[in-house]
Amino acid sequence: MNPSRRQLHSCVRHIGPLVLGLLLGACLRSPQEVLPPALLPDPTMLLGRLAALDGRFDSLAALARAHIVRDGASRTLQQALLVRKPDRLRVDVLGPFSSPLLQVAAASRLQVHIPGEGRFYAGEPSTANLARFTGLPLPVEQLVGLLLLELPRFHYSAAATSWRAGAVVLTLDDGGRMRQEFAFAVGGELLRAAYWREGELLCEVRYGDYAGEEAFPRQISLRLPAAGIEANLELTEIDTTRTLDEARFLLKVPAQTPILPFPES
Repeated sequence: MNPSRRQLHSCVRHIGPLVLGLLLGACLRSPQEVLPPALLPDPTMLLGRLAALDGRFDSLAALARAHIVRDGASRTLQQALLVRKPDRLRVDVLGPFSSPLLQVAAASRLQVHIPGEGRFYAGEPSTANLARFTGLPLPVEQLVGLLLLELPRFHYSAAATSWRAGAVVLTLDDGGRMRQEFAFAVGGELLRAAYWREGELLCEVRYGDYAGEEAFPRQISLRLPAAGIEANLELTEIDTTRTLDEARFLLKVPAQTPILPFPES
């Protein structure tokens, strides 16, 4: 073996373990420590990703298993969901044999039918009226947006990206008054959105188990800490391509059933 080749083998023998040690050490570190800031996507790119999601899904038809916790009390419901932008929502709570126990339809007016009690309500689709039956103190437009991955963005003065727990996180900050975070998987799927006001978490929504040709999440969870509410949806039979006409968001008043106004708050 010539001298130069012997020197090369000697270098590999001595440097090889060092390189392996560095690689193993890197594997044990968090992505934030391993990846240099230059590899983080620009905030503009992630803002563009959010804008693209805004227009990706216009409607949703699905079955849902909803688990809702409020002030420590929990309940699980089977539901049929119809959702259409910007403010159309229908929720049928299903009983045994898929018979409806409660029907809620929000369109130009809010209609609620409770078949077992023979009651039919109609009135303004206000947040207060809707919350009586959904348990969620959110306007219908926000509920529709959360279900269709169209998330609000509020005023901000600074934008930054970071790596956290295997996800890239976009942070929008308004001088500490309002902070918004949006976390994305490596493949670009939206995993989480959270909003703080002056350090207090207002709302957090998570998405997971993306599947199907449309890559729509089969799991959606919502947390509203101030209201003591957590809601988790497991979706099946998802259809984001169906045309949902206005008639789907109107309930038929049963014969000889009076239409009642919503009770005063």
